[in-house]
Parts: sequence; structure tokens; C-alpha cells
Amino acid sequence: MTQQELGAAIGVSYVQIQKYENGKNRIAVSTLIVICQALNSGLMDFIGRYFETGIQAQGHPRSWISMFWIKLQMPAL
Repeated sequence: MTQQELGAAIGVSYVQIQKYENGKNRIAVSTLIVICQALNSGLMDFIGRYFETGIQAQGHPRSWISMFWIKLQMPAL
């Protein structure tokens, strides 16, 4: 799914998707849920590892967005 396809699926422009990806705009939880629905994924697929015992977020606080884009680029099964 491209940024343009995801934007169309959730009702925003691909530019807005880029801003989410680059951390220029924050993502509201409600928007993140809509993104997860568009990707047929659960919210915890993206942020769940930060809630597991003994695992701490590494790197930049937005590092979960990198996981989001990795998942976005994965081919559908």
C-alpha cells in the first residue's frame, strides 16, 4: 500500500501521511486506529512491544512509526 492509497483509505492526503511518517505531525489515537483498520492490523501490532515486561523503547520516541512503515510496505499475505 502506498502513502497515497493509505491517505485515500483514511481520508487524508499523502502529504499528511508523509508528515506522520516524518514526525512533523502527531497522530491522534483515533487516527492511528483508523490507519490500523485500513491495514487490517491491530494497534498493538505497532506499539505492543513497548508494553511488554523488560523491553524499553530504543532510539527516538517516534521509533514505533518506523515499525508502522515497515509493516505498511510488507506485501499482503
